[in-house]
Amino acid sequence: MCYIGSIPIYNLVYFPICFILIVISATLWGGLLNTIFLFSRDASILFMIIDDPMMLFSGVRIPLTLFPIWAQVISFIFPLTHVLAVVRDLMLFGDIS
Repeated sequence: MCYIGSIPIYNLVYFPICFILIVISATLWGGLLNTIFLFSRDASILFMIIDDPMMLFSGVRIPLTLFPIWAQVISFIFPLTHVLAVVRDLMLFGDIS
């Protein structure tokens, strides 16, 4: 089996799939935010109210396993949680589990 660093070569097929997944989820999240901001005069406050919990609960700064159950349930609302899980598994372990 051929490796590049610690990632098997046959798993490199997942990189474009992860990129497409990131693009699709970011586009859908941006569309949702734009729909909400369309009806608001002060979009920056709404952006901070929606974006900061996403960064907190998605597992970017703190692993999801450290959260209580109610916070883990909230984390599954945000698309970034799922994309991070796939990309981390691919980068750290070389496969998607």
